[in-house]
Amino acid sequence: MNDSLILQSTLTIIGWIVVYILAFRKNTRIKKKDITINYLIEAWRKLEKASNRVDDKYLHEIETAIADIQLFGTRKQIELAQQFSEKFAKERQGSTLELLTLLREDLRKELNLEKAPKKFRFLRIIKDLSQQNKLLIDDRILFLRNRRQHRNTKEHDRKNTKK
Repeated sequence: MNDSLILQSTLTIIGWIVVYILAFRKNTRIKKKDITINYLIEAWRKLEKASNRVDDKYLHEIETAIADIQLFGTRKQIELAQQFSEKFAKERQGSTLELLTLLREDLRKELNLEKAPKKFRFLRIIKDLSQQNKLLIDDRILFLRNRRQHRNTKEHDRKNTKK
């Protein structure tokens, strides 16, 4: 009877330890995945924000995004980040499109979201010196007049016609 009780107690304790170890490993794996996803989402946001910009305001964001990708990204993401870095260092410009597309695909897959279209569009509204807004889509620049400027131009035209 005592041997049976000792065996049952030992098996119960071993079972608790095994369950604890498995749960700990699973929680660690989930936590790593969450951290990786969060950093890669933030890297995607920084790269997307900095892409197709005409000023140097976003250079630091590019640096931190590339560093995060090299730390948390997949082998292919790291390769693309390094290719972009090398090209940017040489030419002071480079395309983030392939890297952004891969990041978007991988993140959507990890988050169990449906596949996004392959086509990628950037929307950039930039106020230039002539007070017009530029709308940048897919490397094409369309000029849109600022409504306030448009009103001011109409008022100016009316005043000049009256004179």
